[in-house]
Amino acid sequence: MRNNWIRFVAGALVSVVLVGVFALTGGMKSGKSTEGLLYQASGLHPDGEMLVVSGQTVTCEEYLRWVDYACQYISSRIPDVDWNEQVSEDGMTYGEYVKVEAVETVKQYAVIRAWAQQENVTLSAAVCGLLRQRGGIPAAAGTGGHQR
Repeated sequence: MRNNWIRFVAGALVSVVLVGVFALTGGMKSGKSTEGLLYQASGLHPDGEMLVVSGQTVTCEEYLRWVDYACQYISSRIPDVDWNEQVSEDGMTYGEYVKVEAVETVKQYAVIRAWAQQENVTLSAAVCGLLRQRGGIPAAAGTGGHQR
């Protein structure tokens, strides 16, 4: 149980540091939301714009959700993971791998959102409600009027 808490805290710290780097280098536009643990822990706005892919905004909250997922996945398979340990021949560490995977994942989801918007594909309010209950989409996401 103690190791799980250590992993959780380590993952959260890695996430906050990564977002801090984005914020300090000007890679993130300011948001307005001041609610939630993300803002309390880092001062970063959850609705802050991390990047834009195919016209779709990727928020700080969305990026960190995937950083957290990757950290949890790795730490569930590698007990006492050292985030600075080299995992590839080109020198990539577990920490760098998490960043790369999170960025690639949010890019993929942003492209899918752009395609759905281009083809006028939306989810019904009922499906969006179910996904929100299960943590699949953020509360701020809109609902569509029809399905295709």
